[in-house]
Amino acid sequence: MSPSASAGSGGSPSADASRPPSGPSSAAPSGSPSGEPSASPAEAAERLVSVTRTGGFAGVHESVLVKEDGSYQRLARAKATGGGRMTPAALARLRAALAAADFPRQERVQFPEQPVRDGFTYQIVHGGYEIGAADPLSPSLTRVVEALPPFS
Repeated sequence: MSPSASAGSGGSPSADASRPPSGPSSAAPSGSPSGEPSASPAEAAERLVSVTRTGGFAGVHESVLVKEDGSYQRLARAKATGGGRMTPAALARLRAALAAADFPRQERVQFPEQPVRDGFTYQIVHGGYEIGAADPLSPSLTRVVEALPPFS
């Protein structure tokens, strides 16, 4: 997407036609071409955050999904590659980074005018909000990504 596709940074979700008007309690964002939710409502309610990172020199496609209880699953090219449980301190750090990022006020699309060569693009889902971003990330999203369990 181009920078011109960016939504405003107001306090409500984007009025973009591809995203229904909804608040943080909306169903899981669509993750399949058919428009079906990528997770059941119960799974979405258990999810604290999911981040998918693609691109880079090696053309990676990897995700980390963290549940409310701190358990997490790693995926690479849609195949499970490991998981575990965050320590209470690490989970608290992630929750603090997510709260500070203030997802309801974030722009839904954050792509720089001058993309980083071999940089990453990110899809970050938290609290019913989905953000598409690319390197260099904003400081608040950088803190979220840095607080995650490692991608690999």
